[in-house]
Amino acid sequence: TRSYCTYKDINRFCWFIKHYAEGAYDAGTGEDPTLLINAVQVMTLHGTKGLGFPVVFMPYCVERTYRETQAGFLNPEAFNFTRYRGSEEDERRLFYVGMTRAKKYLYITTSRHITGKRRPKYPLSFFNELDNRYCITTASPDPTKRRRLPSKPSVEEYQFPTSYSELSDYIRCEYDYKMRYIYNFNPIIVQALGYGKQVHNILNLLHKIAQQNNVIPTPEIAAELLKEHFYLRYAADEQEETLKRSALRSILRYLGLWREDFSLSVKTERPFEMDVENALLSGSIDLLKRKDGNENILEIIDFKTGNEKRMNEELMLQVQLYTVAARNALNLNVEKAYVHFLDDEKQARIEVLTTPKQLENAMNTVKDAIKGITTRRFNRNPKSPKICNDCDWGRICPKKKR
Repeated sequence: TRSYCTYKDINRFCWFIKHYAEGAYDAGTGEDPTLLINAVQVMTLHGTKGLGFPVVFMPYCVERTYRETQAGFLNPEAFNFTRYRGSEEDERRLFYVGMTRAKKYLYITTSRHITGKRRPKYPLSFFNELDNRYCITTASPDPTKRRRLPSKPSVEEYQFPTSYSELSDYIRCEYDYKMRYIYNFNPIIVQALGYGKQVHNILNLLHKIAQQNNVIPTPEIAAELLKEHFYLRYAADEQEETLKRSALRSILRYLGLWREDFSLSVKTERPFEMDVENALLSGSIDLLKRKDGNENILEIIDFKTGNEKRMNEELMLQVQLYTVAARNALNLNVEKAYVHFLDDEKQARIEVLTTPKQLENAMNTVKDAIKGITTRRFNRNPKSPKICNDCDWGRICPKKKR
């Protein structure tokens, strides 16, 4: 559209933005993935390459005083600087990229005078080259003469990526999720951070060795892998050695008590992606194994480390969700699922019931969490008082009882 607005129009718009932002700004920083849903995106022309939008605005299309890129503090003789020197044709191509991002409406604006600048500005030469036959110069809600179709959501509807660990934080307490993933506040770092992941990595390597060599790894191989790969970024040397010995005991117990897992193993750390409502849920299944040697019937094993050695709703929900993902997203015939507590002295492996009703309830819980996140429902509603006692944000959360 080629039209001009007055200084008063711009001034009113800036006044609205300024006072709206002051009244509506929510404290906190960080990128909020839920804001990408049904939101205006502001980006550079370079950043729009490969994308498309129903409506595109290209503001401030004015001629620049200097078009060429300057060398600055770089020595232009040290490399082929002409490759990086901008030209009019480069800007023409970039202007074309911006124009072709629009699927339906394209608005290009320019200005002849900028507040606070004495020197007048001139519209970009490409702006004046636009053919008036393809521009709308009079205001109209819909200038095209065609039959109106009922509105419907775009086929390219955005799906925000998430994982079970993020959803479990939301289910545990909605405000906790907001602090972690919306405001990007970092909780207190403990020395054991990453312990569980390191143990999982060692088990993954042991299963790969068993599949490649068709033999069950020995305790010596496990100890060597642990020595080579086990690393805790935030642990002091003494604490790391203590945790390393604990990890070795857990892995050796697993090798001794569950040797059959290595001969029945199908895949470890099996990744998946599953569409749930308007979210893309991703995760990784610790171990897929054949049931009693049957090639067509599989079982899921989810390994757990740490102090938690009892089954709870959170662990059940995770394994039930992974069962649904294995069946629906990976097309696998999973019959049973278990939680395996590696740090338990008896290496407890507990079955999680996966009846159709229980899986349906699990998916309803996940869908409700996704709906709450996408609709920005972040109430202070911990599931139990214990969550408040152990909360990382207890000192600043007004919900916690003093």
